[in-house]
Amino acid sequence: MTSTFPTFERVWERCVAALSVDSPFGPGRRSAAVLRLLGVCAEVGMPAEDLLAAWARDERGAQRARVARAASLLAAGTTPADVVDAVPRLVTEDHAVAVRFGDRTGLLPQVVAATLAGDAASDDSGRSRLRAGIGYVAVVGFVFGLVALLLAIKVIPQFQKIIQEFGMEEPAALGLAVVVSRWLAEAAFWGLLAAAMISVLMLVPPLRRWVRGLVVVPRRRPRRLATALDHLGVALAAGRSLPEAAGILAECQVDPVVAARLRLVAAAEQGSGLGSAGLATAAEERFVAAADLTGDASWALATLARQRREALTRRVLAWGNAIVPLAAILMGAFVLLEALAVFVPLVRLIGGLA
Repeated sequence: MTSTFPTFERVWERCVAALSVDSPFGPGRRSAAVLRLLGVCAEVGMPAEDLLAAWARDERGAQRARVARAASLLAAGTTPADVVDAVPRLVTEDHAVAVRFGDRTGLLPQVVAATLAGDAASDDSGRSRLRAGIGYVAVVGFVFGLVALLLAIKVIPQFQKIIQEFGMEEPAALGLAVVVSRWLAEAAFWGLLAAAMISVLMLVPPLRRWVRGLVVVPRRRPRRLATALDHLGVALAAGRSLPEAAGILAECQVDPVVAARLRLVAAAEQGSGLGSAGLATAAEERFVAAADLTGDASWALATLARQRREALTRRVLAWGNAIVPLAAILMGAFVLLEALAVFVPLVRLIGGLA
């Protein structure tokens, strides 16, 4: 028996992977391609608008119009930072931060290289598995809620009526099954209602931004903090001071929490300010200070960023590997409870008739 039948888990994972941001069809890969082109052109001194114009002729879909508009803006003398602001969804928000920071510091090739290296170092298999597991459990849980609703409305009341007619004591499993079935049915109803409300909210731009700020932005914050450390390391390697680089990077951020922490680093009067800003622990801040004495502060920040990504990967992998087995255990317990609720009264009735 494979995972395709009877659970359809493999089919679901393939669908989620095809629609993922990091899939070959997702915006993440297209954004990385645009970012790489801008970085290479800035490094070799080649005008990016010519390559983007040629790219637009081969592109398909909505991205074609975005690339063509970006090429026309660059040809008109617009800076790359202003281009990514003027052409929504040309690149992802995180890549737009990299373009803004690199353009304003004059370190676009180095910032692009560090950003793409960080993206490549991030193991996305855990995120894909967690995303697939959550979606799979949500769909199967909704079906279980419908089954529980059917049992609570049609099946279990009939058994209760039969037990009352025979004057038998109601089994504890049957009473517990009634409570659990009603709870699952209510959970499925409220879950469906919440999904419908979120879908409606996503149609209104201000409300969509509010939902994204409440759900999506906190989920991406750990990776953005790691990327911010990478960008600060690039600036230090180029001879920029940490407060100056942090101030510029704060102005480029889309996450207000990350921006606020970077402003604390920029305003620090003593030390690096990484510890007080929540970007590093006290031990890590001492590590950066010791590395700064030997001129290796940029390497130290890159090391902290790598450790952040590795810790995030381990945490996501743990959740991704645990969510489906935990859901299977809970569903198995529910099936066992329903079986006891049905068969215990039947056994008692048969024993009474005999």
